[in-house]
Amino acid sequence: MLVPVPAGDDFVDSSRTTKAITKVLKAQWDGPYISWTDAGKVVQDRWFDTFSRDYQWAEGMIDEIRKVFATKTSKIIKSTLWKVRDKGERPRWIPEDHWDGMVQKWGGVPFQQVSARNRANRAADAAASVYTGGSISTLEHKKRFELREHREPSLFEFMQMTKKNKAGAWVNQKTTELAEAYQARRAEKEADLVASTPEGEFAVDIGSASMTTKIIGLIVGYIISLVVELALSGL
Repeated sequence: MLVPVPAGDDFVDSSRTTKAITKVLKAQWDGPYISWTDAGKVVQDRWFDTFSRDYQWAEGMIDEIRKVFATKTSKIIKSTLWKVRDKGERPRWIPEDHWDGMVQKWGGVPFQQVSARNRANRAADAAASVYTGGSISTLEHKKRFELREHREPSLFEFMQMTKKNKAGAWVNQKTTELAEAYQARRAEKEADLVASTPEGEFAVDIGSASMTTKIIGLIVGYIISLVVELALSGL
């Protein structure tokens, strides 16, 4: 008997378990399912039970095994059905009546909305990952900045070095929105800081590298809170 060893969201023997799960799916595809979730718990349990016949594990591992199985099987179904849809032909392992039901679901509004949203997300992610630093690596950009300014670049300054084109514009809409949100929140925080500080407590020399310890602490806290807020907002 084989022992499936979890490794993150996969098993250590990824290739063998992928083949085993794919074999189970093709042998027991008994409905118009277009995703792991669409199959429902009863079918999911049956697939797992069939998969389990060739494997064994310690009793305390079953919850982790099932979790990895669910994640891996979901990905296999998504990948397999994407290829099926792209080809446009019914494979032999999908009964004809189930195929008709699947085609109807794929053409339905809910599936099309999800597909459109996923395409938009992939496009946004691809655009956001565009690097405009040319042949100079990010590490080299950082080193040059430190030599020139005698300090490490801030997160925003680093983004300016790597996310702007030659004309000085942000590389895409997502990066522009992030930069504008950062600058707006920074201005807001700076205004709050000035308003809440007693006159004469400290002086800020805009553009210089000199800051009091108190200001540095406030700015560090602000950056941390801003990064969290932007991450949660999806920017």
